[in-house]
Amino acid sequence: MQSMQNTALKNRLDSYKEENPKARLVEIAKALNISEMEALHCQLDNETVVALKADWKRLFAALPDLGPIMALTRNDYVVHECKGRFAPTSWQGPMGLVQGDNIDLRMFSSRWTYLFAVQVKNPRGLLHSLQIFDDTGRAVQKIYLEKGADLNAYFNLLQELKQERLDLPEQLASRPAPEQARAIDEVEIENFRKDWAALQDTHEFFGMLRKHRVPRLQAMEIAGPEFVREVRRESVVQLLEEAREKAEPLMAFVGNPGMIQIYSGPVKNTKRMGDWMNVLDPTFNLHVDERGIDRVFIVHKPTRYGLVSSLEVFSAQGELILSLFGYRKDDSQQAPGWGQLLASLRLS
Repeated sequence: MQSMQNTALKNRLDSYKEENPKARLVEIAKALNISEMEALHCQLDNETVVALKADWKRLFAALPDLGPIMALTRNDYVVHECKGRFAPTSWQGPMGLVQGDNIDLRMFSSRWTYLFAVQVKNPRGLLHSLQIFDDTGRAVQKIYLEKGADLNAYFNLLQELKQERLDLPEQLASRPAPEQARAIDEVEIENFRKDWAALQDTHEFFGMLRKHRVPRLQAMEIAGPEFVREVRRESVVQLLEEAREKAEPLMAFVGNPGMIQIYSGPVKNTKRMGDWMNVLDPTFNLHVDERGIDRVFIVHKPTRYGLVSSLEVFSAQGELILSLFGYRKDDSQQAPGWGQLLASLRLS
Protein backbone atom coordinates (compact mmCIF):
# COMPACT_ATOMS: atom_id res chain seq x y z
CA MET A 1 0.00 0.00 0.00
CA GLN A 2 2.75 2.44 0.93
CA SER A 3 4.58 1.58 -2.29
CA MET A 4 1.53 2.55 -4.34
CA GLN A 5 1.15 5.80 -2.38
CA ASN A 6 4.84 6.56 -2.91
CA THR A 7 4.52 6.00 -6.64
CA ALA A 8 1.51 8.30 -6.89
CA LEU A 9 3.27 10.97 -4.82
CA LYS A 10 6.46 10.67 -6.86
CA ASN A 11 4.44 11.16 -10.05
CA ARG A 12 2.93 14.35 -8.61
CA LEU A 13 6.36 15.52 -7.51
CA ASP A 14 7.93 14.81 -10.92
CA SER A 15 5.11 16.67 -12.67
CA TYR A 16 5.61 19.68 -10.43
CA LYS A 17 9.37 19.61 -11.08
CA GLU A 18 8.79 19.61 -14.83
CA GLU A 19 6.52 22.64 -14.58
CA ASN A 20 8.78 24.40 -12.05
CA PRO A 21 12.35 23.30 -12.84
CA LYS A 22 13.97 25.87 -10.53
CA ALA A 23 11.84 25.06 -7.47
CA ARG A 24 13.70 23.70 -4.45
CA LEU A 25 12.45 20.57 -2.72
CA VAL A 26 11.16 22.49 0.31
CA GLU A 27 9.08 24.67 -2.03
CA ILE A 28 7.79 21.64 -3.91
CA ALA A 29 6.78 19.92 -0.68
CA LYS A 30 4.88 23.00 0.45
CA ALA A 31 3.07 23.22 -2.89
CA LEU A 32 2.08 19.55 -2.66
CA ASN A 33 1.01 19.94 1.00
CA ILE A 34 3.45 17.34 2.27
CA SER A 35 6.57 17.50 4.44
CA GLU A 36 10.01 17.81 2.90
CA MET A 37 10.89 14.41 4.38
CA GLU A 38 7.92 12.78 2.59
CA ALA A 39 9.07 14.38 -0.65
CA LEU A 40 12.43 12.66 -0.18
CA HIS A 41 10.94 9.36 0.98
CA CYS A 42 8.92 8.89 -2.21
CA GLN A 43 12.19 9.14 -4.18
CA LEU A 44 14.03 6.38 -2.31
CA ASP A 45 16.35 4.37 -4.54
CA ASN A 46 19.88 3.01 -4.42
CA GLU A 47 21.60 6.13 -5.74
CA THR A 48 20.03 9.56 -5.31
CA VAL A 49 18.09 9.10 -2.05
CA VAL A 50 19.11 6.47 0.51
CA ALA A 51 17.46 5.86 3.89
CA LEU A 52 19.92 5.54 6.77
CA LYS A 53 19.58 4.25 10.32
CA ALA A 54 18.90 7.05 12.78
CA ASP A 55 22.03 6.38 14.83
CA TRP A 56 22.87 9.95 15.82
CA LYS A 57 25.90 9.20 17.97
CA ARG A 58 27.50 7.18 15.18
CA LEU A 59 26.62 9.80 12.57
CA PHE A 60 28.18 12.69 14.46
CA ALA A 61 31.21 10.62 15.45
CA ALA A 62 31.88 10.14 11.73
CA LEU A 63 31.35 13.72 10.59
CA PRO A 64 34.85 15.05 11.47
CA ASP A 65 36.28 12.45 9.07
CA LEU A 66 34.39 13.93 6.12
CA GLY A 67 36.59 17.02 5.95
CA PRO A 68 35.23 20.29 4.56
CA ILE A 69 31.44 20.52 4.61
CA MET A 70 28.62 23.04 4.58
CA ALA A 71 26.13 22.82 7.47
CA LEU A 72 22.64 24.18 6.81
CA THR A 73 20.04 24.84 9.47
CA ARG A 74 16.74 26.54 8.67
CA ASN A 75 13.31 27.36 9.89
CA ASP A 76 10.31 28.51 7.86
CA TYR A 77 11.79 31.94 7.09
CA VAL A 78 15.56 31.94 7.65
CA VAL A 79 18.34 29.75 6.22
CA HIS A 80 21.78 29.65 7.90
CA GLU A 81 24.76 28.08 6.10
CA CYS A 82 28.29 27.70 7.45
CA LYS A 83 31.29 26.11 5.74
CA GLY A 84 33.99 24.44 7.80
CA ARG A 85 34.80 21.17 9.52
CA PHE A 86 33.07 19.27 12.27
CA ALA A 87 34.75 18.89 15.63
CA PRO A 88 33.91 15.93 17.89
CA THR A 89 30.46 16.20 19.46
CA SER A 90 29.93 16.25 23.20
CA TRP A 91 26.61 14.77 24.36
CA GLN A 92 24.58 15.09 27.53
CA GLY A 93 21.67 12.75 26.96
CA PRO A 94 19.77 13.98 23.88
CA MET A 95 21.56 17.34 23.86
CA GLY A 96 24.71 17.74 21.81
CA LEU A 97 27.32 20.45 21.35
CA VAL A 98 29.63 20.97 18.37
CA GLN A 99 32.21 23.77 18.29
CA GLY A 100 34.46 23.24 15.32
CA ASP A 101 36.03 25.16 12.48
CA ASN A 102 33.16 27.60 11.80
CA ILE A 103 30.63 24.86 12.69
CA ASP A 104 28.92 25.81 15.97
CA LEU A 105 25.80 23.85 16.90
CA ARG A 106 23.44 23.28 19.83
CA MET A 107 21.53 20.06 19.20
CA PHE A 108 18.29 18.69 20.67
CA SER A 109 17.90 15.18 19.29
CA SER A 110 14.90 13.88 21.25
CA ARG A 111 12.59 14.30 18.24
CA TRP A 112 15.07 13.57 15.46
CA THR A 113 13.62 10.62 13.58
CA TYR A 114 14.76 10.25 9.96
CA LEU A 115 18.14 10.31 8.23
CA PHE A 116 18.79 10.27 4.49
CA ALA A 117 21.79 10.44 2.20
CA VAL A 118 20.87 12.59 -0.78
CA GLN A 119 22.73 13.15 -4.03
CA VAL A 120 21.49 16.14 -6.04
CA LYS A 121 22.62 17.31 -9.47
CA ASN A 122 23.19 21.02 -9.90
CA PRO A 123 25.23 23.20 -12.28
CA ARG A 124 28.34 22.61 -10.15
CA GLY A 125 28.01 18.84 -10.42
CA LEU A 126 26.77 16.21 -7.99
CA LEU A 127 26.16 17.38 -4.41
CA HIS A 128 26.48 14.72 -1.69
CA SER A 129 24.60 15.33 1.54
CA LEU A 130 23.27 13.93 4.80
CA GLN A 131 19.87 15.21 5.90
CA ILE A 132 18.16 14.93 9.30
CA PHE A 133 14.39 15.28 9.82
CA ASP A 134 12.22 15.29 12.92
CA ASP A 135 9.04 13.29 13.55
CA THR A 136 6.94 15.91 11.75
CA GLY A 137 9.02 15.58 8.58
CA ARG A 138 10.63 18.98 9.15
CA ALA A 139 14.29 19.39 8.22
CA VAL A 140 16.54 19.67 11.27
CA GLN A 141 19.88 19.98 9.48
CA LYS A 142 21.51 19.26 6.13
CA ILE A 143 25.22 18.57 5.73
CA TYR A 144 26.73 19.00 2.25
CA LEU A 145 30.18 17.80 1.26
CA GLU A 146 32.44 20.56 -0.07
CA LYS A 147 35.37 20.40 -2.45
CA GLY A 148 38.15 18.36 -0.86
CA ALA A 149 35.80 16.26 1.30
CA ASP A 150 36.58 12.58 1.78
CA LEU A 151 34.10 10.74 -0.46
CA ASN A 152 35.40 7.36 0.71
CA ALA A 153 34.55 8.24 4.31
CA TYR A 154 31.11 9.41 3.17
CA PHE A 155 30.28 6.24 1.23
CA ASN A 156 31.69 4.02 3.99
CA LEU A 157 29.31 5.73 6.42
CA LEU A 158 26.41 5.19 4.02
CA GLN A 159 27.26 1.53 3.73
CA GLU A 160 27.41 1.18 7.52
CA LEU A 161 24.10 2.96 8.21
CA LYS A 162 22.08 2.05 5.13
CA GLN A 163 18.70 0.45 5.75
CA GLU A 164 16.93 -1.39 2.97
CA ARG A 165 13.41 -0.34 3.87
CA LEU A 166 11.88 2.65 5.62
CA ASP A 167 8.14 2.60 6.23
CA LEU A 168 6.48 5.76 7.41
CA PRO A 169 3.64 5.92 9.92
CA GLU A 170 0.19 6.51 8.47
CA GLN A 171 0.24 9.95 10.02
CA LEU A 172 3.33 11.97 10.87
CA ALA A 173 3.44 13.82 14.16
CA SER A 174 1.96 17.31 14.13
CA ARG A 175 4.14 20.32 14.77
CA PRO A 176 3.77 21.51 18.35
CA ALA A 177 1.55 24.55 18.57
CA PRO A 178 3.35 27.75 19.57
CA GLU A 179 3.29 28.30 23.31
CA GLN A 180 0.37 30.55 24.18
CA ALA A 181 0.78 33.75 26.14
CA ARG A 182 -0.52 33.64 29.69
CA ALA A 183 -3.31 35.91 30.86
CA ILE A 184 -1.57 39.06 31.99
CA ASP A 185 -3.20 38.97 35.43
CA GLU A 186 -1.61 35.54 35.99
CA VAL A 187 1.94 36.81 35.47
CA GLU A 188 3.84 38.33 38.36
CA ILE A 189 5.33 41.05 36.20
CA GLU A 190 7.24 42.80 38.99
CA ASN A 191 8.95 39.56 40.07
CA PHE A 192 9.62 38.68 36.43
CA ARG A 193 11.40 42.00 35.89
CA LYS A 194 13.38 41.57 39.12
CA ASP A 195 14.57 38.14 37.96
CA TRP A 196 15.50 39.61 34.57
CA ALA A 197 17.51 42.36 36.27
CA ALA A 198 19.32 39.73 38.39
CA LEU A 199 20.54 37.64 35.42
CA GLN A 200 24.23 36.76 35.66
CA ASP A 201 24.57 34.86 32.39
CA THR A 202 22.59 34.78 29.14
CA HIS A 203 22.06 31.02 29.56
CA GLU A 204 19.98 31.74 32.69
CA PHE A 205 17.37 33.43 30.50
CA PHE A 206 15.71 30.17 29.44
CA GLY A 207 15.37 29.00 33.03
CA MET A 208 13.81 32.33 33.96
CA LEU A 209 11.18 31.92 31.22
CA ARG A 210 10.37 28.41 32.46
CA LYS A 211 10.16 29.59 36.07
CA HIS A 212 7.56 32.22 35.20
CA ARG A 213 5.90 30.04 32.50
CA VAL A 214 6.16 32.90 30.05
CA PRO A 215 6.68 32.31 26.30
CA ARG A 216 9.60 34.18 24.78
CA LEU A 217 7.45 36.56 22.75
CA GLN A 218 5.35 37.47 25.77
CA ALA A 219 8.58 38.07 27.70
CA MET A 220 9.45 40.74 25.13
CA GLU A 221 6.09 42.40 25.73
CA ILE A 222 6.27 42.55 29.53
CA ALA A 223 9.98 43.07 30.24
CA GLY A 224 9.72 46.84 30.26
CA PRO A 225 11.66 49.52 28.35
CA GLU A 226 14.79 49.06 30.46
CA PHE A 227 15.34 45.68 28.83
CA VAL A 228 13.28 45.54 25.62
CA ARG A 229 12.08 47.92 22.98
CA GLU A 230 10.30 47.05 19.77
CA VAL A 231 11.72 48.34 16.49
CA ARG A 232 10.62 48.34 12.89
CA ARG A 233 10.59 45.19 10.75
CA GLU A 234 13.13 46.84 8.45
CA SER A 235 15.64 46.82 11.33
CA VAL A 236 16.94 43.39 10.32
CA VAL A 237 18.09 44.66 6.94
CA GLN A 238 19.40 47.91 8.42
CA LEU A 239 21.43 46.16 11.10
CA LEU A 240 23.04 43.67 8.70
CA GLU A 241 23.93 46.40 6.22
CA GLU A 242 25.37 48.70 8.89
CA ALA A 243 27.34 45.84 10.47
CA ARG A 244 28.87 45.28 7.03
CA GLU A 245 29.59 48.98 6.45
CA LYS A 246 31.21 49.46 9.86
CA ALA A 247 32.97 46.06 9.92
CA GLU A 248 31.26 45.25 13.21
CA PRO A 249 31.45 41.48 13.82
CA LEU A 250 28.32 39.74 15.00
CA MET A 251 26.86 36.41 16.02
CA ALA A 252 23.88 35.07 14.06
CA PHE A 253 21.71 32.38 15.69
CA VAL A 254 19.15 30.47 13.58
CA GLY A 255 17.28 27.43 14.77
CA ASN A 256 14.34 25.09 14.71
CA PRO A 257 13.09 22.79 17.50
CA GLY A 258 15.94 20.33 16.89
CA MET A 259 18.96 22.51 16.15
CA ILE A 260 20.51 25.94 16.69
CA GLN A 261 23.34 26.97 14.38
CA ILE A 262 25.61 29.91 15.18
CA TYR A 263 27.94 32.03 13.07
CA SER A 264 30.50 34.34 14.69
CA GLY A 265 32.40 36.92 12.69
CA PRO A 266 32.04 39.76 10.20
CA VAL A 267 29.57 40.05 7.33
CA LYS A 268 31.11 41.41 4.15
CA ASN A 269 28.60 40.98 1.33
CA THR A 270 24.93 41.77 1.90
CA LYS A 271 22.40 41.76 -0.91
CA ARG A 272 18.63 42.08 -1.12
CA MET A 273 17.01 39.98 -3.83
CA GLY A 274 13.24 40.21 -4.10
CA ASP A 275 11.75 39.37 -0.71
CA TRP A 276 15.05 38.02 0.62
CA MET A 277 17.86 39.70 2.54
CA ASN A 278 21.09 37.78 2.07
CA VAL A 279 24.60 37.57 3.45
CA LEU A 280 26.77 35.96 0.77
CA ASP A 281 30.24 35.46 2.21
CA PRO A 282 32.70 32.65 1.38
CA THR A 283 32.14 30.68 4.60
CA PHE A 284 28.78 32.08 5.76
CA ASN A 285 25.46 32.58 4.02
CA LEU A 286 22.29 33.89 5.63
CA HIS A 287 18.96 34.11 3.79
CA VAL A 288 16.09 35.96 5.49
CA ASP A 289 12.62 35.91 3.95
CA GLU A 290 11.43 39.39 4.91
CA ARG A 291 7.81 38.30 4.46
CA GLY A 292 8.20 36.12 7.54
CA ILE A 293 9.29 38.97 9.82
CA ASP A 294 6.44 40.04 12.08
CA ARG A 295 7.94 41.67 15.18
CA VAL A 296 11.49 42.73 16.02
CA PHE A 297 12.92 43.66 19.43
CA ILE A 298 16.16 45.03 20.82
CA VAL A 299 16.80 42.95 23.94
CA HIS A 300 19.22 43.73 26.78
CA LYS A 301 20.27 41.01 29.24
CA PRO A 302 22.48 41.85 32.22
CA THR A 303 25.36 39.48 32.95
CA ARG A 304 28.32 39.43 35.33
CA TYR A 305 30.44 40.61 32.40
CA GLY A 306 28.17 43.53 31.46
CA LEU A 307 25.13 44.06 29.28
CA VAL A 308 24.52 41.67 26.37
CA SER A 309 22.28 43.11 23.68
CA SER A 310 20.62 41.43 20.72
CA LEU A 311 18.07 41.84 17.97
CA GLU A 312 15.38 39.14 18.23
CA VAL A 313 13.12 38.47 15.25
CA PHE A 314 9.74 36.73 15.50
CA SER A 315 7.34 35.33 12.92
CA ALA A 316 3.58 35.87 12.94
CA GLN A 317 3.33 32.43 14.57
CA GLY A 318 5.26 33.73 17.56
CA GLU A 319 8.42 31.74 16.75
CA LEU A 320 11.90 33.16 17.21
CA ILE A 321 13.40 32.88 13.72
CA LEU A 322 16.64 34.86 14.04
CA SER A 323 18.80 36.40 16.77
CA LEU A 324 21.70 38.76 16.11
CA PHE A 325 24.26 39.51 18.86
CA GLY A 326 27.45 41.48 18.93
CA TYR A 327 30.51 39.25 18.69
CA ARG A 328 31.90 38.33 22.10
CA LYS A 329 33.53 35.50 23.98
CA ASP A 330 31.64 34.04 26.94
CA ASP A 331 33.72 35.98 29.43
CA SER A 332 34.17 39.22 27.50
CA GLN A 333 32.24 42.45 27.34
CA GLN A 334 30.09 43.49 24.42
CA ALA A 335 31.85 45.75 21.92
CA PRO A 336 30.68 49.39 22.18
CA GLY A 337 30.12 49.53 18.42
CA TRP A 338 27.40 46.90 18.60
CA GLY A 339 25.40 48.87 21.14
CA GLN A 340 25.69 51.94 18.93
CA LEU A 341 24.34 50.01 15.93
CA LEU A 342 21.33 48.84 17.93
CA ALA A 343 20.70 52.34 19.32
CA SER A 344 20.42 53.68 15.78
CA LEU A 345 17.43 51.48 14.93
CA ARG A 346 14.07 53.19 14.70
CA LEU A 347 11.20 52.34 17.03
CA SER A 348 8.21 50.51 15.57
